[in-house]
Amino acid sequence: MKKIYLFLVLIQITASLVAQSDFFYSKDGKKEVFKIRKDLVVFKTKSQDLQDQAIRQFKFESLDRLSDGWVKAKVDPNRFRDEELMRSDRVEDVYYMLEYNNAEQLALSNSIFVKPREGETIENVIRKSGLSGKIRKQELILPASGISLLTLDSKMKDMLSVCRKVYETGTVDFVEPNFFREAMLGNTYWPQQWTFKNTGQQGGIPGIDINIEPAWRITKGNGNIKIAIVDEGVDLTHPDLEANLLKYLGYDATGGNSKGSYTGNDGHGTWCAGVVGAIDNSIGVVGVAPKCKMIPIRVFRSGYVSQNTIISGLEHAYKSGSDVINNSWGFPIGYYESSVFNAVISECILRGRNGKGCVVVFCSHNDGKPQVRNPAHLSNVMAVGSVDNKGRRVGSSNYGKDLDVVAPVGPDDNNEITTRVYTTDLQGEKGKNTAPGPAGDYRVGFRGTSAACPQVAGIAALILSVNPHLYEHEVRSIIEMTCRKLDNYVFQTTPAHPNGSWNNEVGYGLVDAEAAVQAANCVNSLANNISSNRFARSCGSGFTLQNVTVSNRAKLTVKSPETSVNGTFEVNSGCCFEIR
Repeated sequence: MKKIYLFLVLIQITASLVAQSDFFYSKDGKKEVFKIRKDLVVFKTKSQDLQDQAIRQFKFESLDRLSDGWVKAKVDPNRFRDEELMRSDRVEDVYYMLEYNNAEQLALSNSIFVKPREGETIENVIRKSGLSGKIRKQELILPASGISLLTLDSKMKDMLSVCRKVYETGTVDFVEPNFFREAMLGNTYWPQQWTFKNTGQQGGIPGIDINIEPAWRITKGNGNIKIAIVDEGVDLTHPDLEANLLKYLGYDATGGNSKGSYTGNDGHGTWCAGVVGAIDNSIGVVGVAPKCKMIPIRVFRSGYVSQNTIISGLEHAYKSGSDVINNSWGFPIGYYESSVFNAVISECILRGRNGKGCVVVFCSHNDGKPQVRNPAHLSNVMAVGSVDNKGRRVGSSNYGKDLDVVAPVGPDDNNEITTRVYTTDLQGEKGKNTAPGPAGDYRVGFRGTSAACPQVAGIAALILSVNPHLYEHEVRSIIEMTCRKLDNYVFQTTPAHPNGSWNNEVGYGLVDAEAAVQAANCVNSLANNISSNRFARSCGSGFTLQNVTVSNRAKLTVKSPETSVNGTFEVNSGCCFEIR
């Protein structure tokens, strides 16, 4: 997966500090300790011209241009003197970078997130913290959660100390700085789209797919259902995407005016969009929900962006009417967990869809570790891992107690691109596929949990297409309860996983589009043979099984206050029947 750096709004430590570490208090009083990196600095200039002049003057060992006029530079700690850089009339602010948990490098800024306690106002917090007259800009960025972003005067250099002082007033639920952070981005070709219909092509096991064709006989989506692609932006003119992209709702949270388009060769969002909702036409590929619409939201770009950028993008997703939010990215294990970031995800879930909640889907990520990444580990989002075309967990797919479901992608072997996910690519020479003509506008090697995540987002959109009245937690439950159990794994019932039997490596199992869409349609009765997994939900208080036989190792789950049998009811050996 592609590395991206985010900008979190946190602390500021200057090069003149001699301490080798510093700290602040996060939510619930936890002491968060950071090492000061004397070999890495970030600085901000007043203009692009002045930035270029400063770079030429100081001859840094290496550098990265960040967002909003910031630059990250590597320096020789034995020779570098921050005073010289700070005295330059070209430079506004200078800070050392920090390191968290021996894992994450964070750059700094002069702004902080603040959430006042109930009964307190942001004005009281500012006054009691001694910050009156020192605030350059004050923004209520998440009104529903009461979270403000305060940009402080550039003379306020010791931002960790500022955060401590604010916290110690006892007036806030939490206060954090605004860091730069690292995140990672977890029908011509229909015969190659084995993840949709696995017939054993490329040596796979038939049926190890998302079972989409039977689901399409029920629905291919509804144009009123919208999926936000929160990523690097999308190719807005791709012929297999354009008609399904709601450009008027597109958003570039990085500060550009792209309406959600990509820049450079940032293709990750276009790959995800193709899996979710490529058009069902006579060209290229088709997405899981080809008649739903997509909102392109750009929050990443090559290099660095701020955490507030991602917050802005997620907020736009739910406020613009998204029903499902696809997030094929996450923060590496051991990285700092931001309270404000968790708050905006909660807003999407609690306030999206007029209170029914957006279905928020994250990839588990690709470290091969027994722990899914932040924020996929949150209990109110869906964490998606991956299996190969034989139904085995892909070695790089993260797993563990917070994993919910898996979807099929390709193996880790770089030589087996034919068993990967086919999807849309950037048009022309900017894409991964450099083949000439239209053939080069499609990627044949999309893989990892980044490719699994949009398959589940698409299934969520199909569910809402047949039943838009469902709450987000009901959509997640339907997807989990209708998963197919994989032969390579033992599934057990555990208190922490209430939606059926579960396995540590593959969660509730392989997502099943047909079973999920069927379950979303309420019915009052079932009849005849049930030969594949089926979840049935009653429309009222009663449900009838009429001459039903459960066969072919299928599982029938009925959710109803009362269930009765009319005629015969038989569950064959190896099958399962459950009443909820």
